[in-house]
Amino acid sequence: MKKTLLAVCALLLPLSAAAEEKGVFGLPAQENTFDYRFLDIKLLHMDRNNLNGFRMAGSLPVMQNLSVISSFTGGYRSYANQQSLTAGVAYHQKLQGTVLPATDFVLHAELEVERLELERRFARDETDTDVGLVAGAGLRNRLIDDVEVFADFSVRTTGATDPFVTIGGRFSLLPDLHVQASLEVGDNDVFLTGVRLTF
Repeated sequence: MKKTLLAVCALLLPLSAAAEEKGVFGLPAQENTFDYRFLDIKLLHMDRNNLNGFRMAGSLPVMQNLSVISSFTGGYRSYANQQSLTAGVAYHQKLQGTVLPATDFVLHAELEVERLELERRFARDETDTDVGLVAGAGLRNRLIDDVEVFADFSVRTTGATDPFVTIGGRFSLLPDLHVQASLEVGDNDVFLTGVRLTF
């Protein structure tokens, strides 16, 4: 299985690089401030059910302004497990003619599958699987060299269905290695910290 995945990645990377020069729907390609070929590895704490866990997320450009995105989130406790898998697309381009220099505008939409398992001492255990959509819009701004701040407003139809806002920042230790921290504020507050690898 590992050899198959490596072979698929080896085939996709050059195809992705060639496609990045194309615009979306035949429109001229727009400039991006940031790199959208990355892998995120983060630790997290979820306020709901007091869960600790991790999130892995990735992005791979298929056009200059369009990327496929995916993530897996796992939160765990002795009495509860929560997992979420998403896959979708993101549109991104640099804002032009605004008071915010070095800023990208990002739209994203994903399909999400969420599973929650609760163990109850004096009642039957509960297991719930939900399938829905996540969609949102955000901004990424390069404050100064090596420092990025970002914000996103999203809605989802699974689990905690209230809208949520994400705010955070990244600092570049190396050209392709960035440390990051963010806070998702909504019905289920989530604090995340970790690294981003660009390639």
